[in-house]
Amino acid sequence: MAIKVIVADDHPLFLAGVTSLFNAVSHVEVVATAGSSDELMDGLLRSPCDVLITDFSMPGGRQQDGLRLISAVRRKYPEVKLIVITMHDNAGVLASIARLGVEGLVSKSDISEELITGLQSVMEGRPFLSRFIRQSIGIDMLARLPDKTRLSPREAEVLRLFSSGLTGNQIAAQLHRSKKTISRQKVNAFHKLGLTSDVEFFVFLREIKGWESWTNAEESAAAAQKGV
Repeated sequence: MAIKVIVADDHPLFLAGVTSLFNAVSHVEVVATAGSSDELMDGLLRSPCDVLITDFSMPGGRQQDGLRLISAVRRKYPEVKLIVITMHDNAGVLASIARLGVEGLVSKSDISEELITGLQSVMEGRPFLSRFIRQSIGIDMLARLPDKTRLSPREAEVLRLFSSGLTGNQIAAQLHRSKKTISRQKVNAFHKLGLTSDVEFFVFLREIKGWESWTNAEESAAAAQKGV
């Protein structure tokens, strides 16, 4: 059964581009498009869908404020999965969007590479933050997002120590936890960040603004090979 999608963006070329991206996927059906917040709400009323993919800023209607628009959609259509696309790179704004309970948050900077992956992720019940969004928010902010996406304080603590070059055994000794617990917390944190390897983690760290504990990716990666 095809995934029914509504796409909303006030820029016609971008709207056409996203629609074309989905039209090339056999298991996705775009049932409606919208160029304003009013058209978006009308589309949801007239064309039931599984997922709404909408730009955060949708001027030209009654709900011009992005946070209010998302809140209205969440309130009226709680069963619809919501992926927000945005050009914002401010960590506070992105965290505010995530806290509204959206299933996915994708930057327009990496939409062509990540939107299909994000759609599949939310349909499988997993929250999705695109690569650029994760980089913009940073690990400290990820620890303050809603339960389904945020790192726990202990997970964030393990990643901070891991990034400094400590091995799993050293982290376990310093935090007075078992190596098995440290390994599990690291794996859980990687899953939330959409990472699958130590190499991806260190590349991710290198690109995060304000990660003060980041020193030398190569030395940390070499040290990590001896631990978890």
